[in-house]
Amino acid sequence: MLSLVSYSQESDSFTDRELVMVNEINGLRVNPLSYIPKIENYISMCNKKLRMVAEGGLVSNTNIKRQILAAEELIVLLKNTKPLNKLVANHDMYLVTKAHGKYLKSIKSSTHKSKNGDLAPERMINIKVNNITENIANDNGMVTPTIVMLLVDSGISSRGHRTNLLDPNAKFISVYTNGTTWIQNFAN
Repeated sequence: MLSLVSYSQESDSFTDRELVMVNEINGLRVNPLSYIPKIENYISMCNKKLRMVAEGGLVSNTNIKRQILAAEELIVLLKNTKPLNKLVANHDMYLVTKAHGKYLKSIKSSTHKSKNGDLAPERMINIKVNNITENIANDNGMVTPTIVMLLVDSGISSRGHRTNLLDPNAKFISVYTNGTTWIQNFAN
């Protein structure tokens, strides 16, 4: 009788799904215009929600009109954004991003602060990169809708998530998902 034992060894490199996210971000960066139809679809979805609210079929606690305005603002920005460089997946950054993602899962939170209160720049102090920024988003199982949500960025007046994704000075990226949360770090 032959018995097979299967075991899983956790990898210290980007998973296929994380690389899909990196590639999607790079697609946005090298061709900002390609995301306009996705944002237009987002606006259509928001307009459907507004109609449902008006008809009493949906009770919403989000500001849908604010989402539409942010999305319309984004379309103007994308029309005026020149193609950007592709970001290089950075393994050293990934290890730190992954550690933070595991911490977030353990505490069931989505904070930018580590256990000792460090933000991304402090967590990556020993890596030879500069100007480290971070996006954290719910992992809804879908890559493109997550990027659309971060780009629209209606809940953040500074549009910080959008700024991070479209930063013309960024050169490196690390992306990790713990199954409930995406962590994206950018640097130059």
